[in-house]
Amino acid sequence: MAKDEDIGVTAWGLIGGGVLTGKYRDANVDKRYESASEDRMAFADKFVEIADKVGRSPSQVAINWVRQQQDKAQIIPIIGARTLGQIKDNLGVLEFELSADQLLEIGDLLDFQPGFPWSFLHEEYVLKLIHGKIYPNLDLHR
Repeated sequence: MAKDEDIGVTAWGLIGGGVLTGKYRDANVDKRYESASEDRMAFADKFVEIADKVGRSPSQVAINWVRQQQDKAQIIPIIGARTLGQIKDNLGVLEFELSADQLLEIGDLLDFQPGFPWSFLHEEYVLKLIHGKIYPNLDLHR
C-alpha cells in the first residue's frame, strides 16, 4: 500500500522487543518483556537459524531485511538499543547485504498478507464508489 500511495514508512520494532534475537529462550538474560508467546518463540527459533546461516546476528539480519525492502516502499528503519554493544551490533548492518535467496527465505518465513485497508481500497466496488465510472480512464502515475 505504501508503494502504491507513495508513502514513506518508518519501520520500528524490527526485532520484536528482542524476541527475534532468541534471548527469550534464555532464562538468565535481561528481557524487555516478561515472556513471548510460543508462536513468536518458534518464529524466533527459525529466524535465529537463518541468521546463523548468514553468519550475522539476528538483529542485523532483521534490520537488513527491512532495509532491503525498498522495492515495496521508501523504508527508513528505526533502530533502538539499550547498550553500546547493541548500537555497535545494529550499525554492523552497513557492512553487508542479504542475498536474494536469503531475502526470499526470510520473506517466506514471514508470510505477510497486506489485508485491510489495502485489500479494501482495491476492491472493484470500492473503486467505483470513490471514482464512479471514470476509474478506468484515470491515468495513474504508479
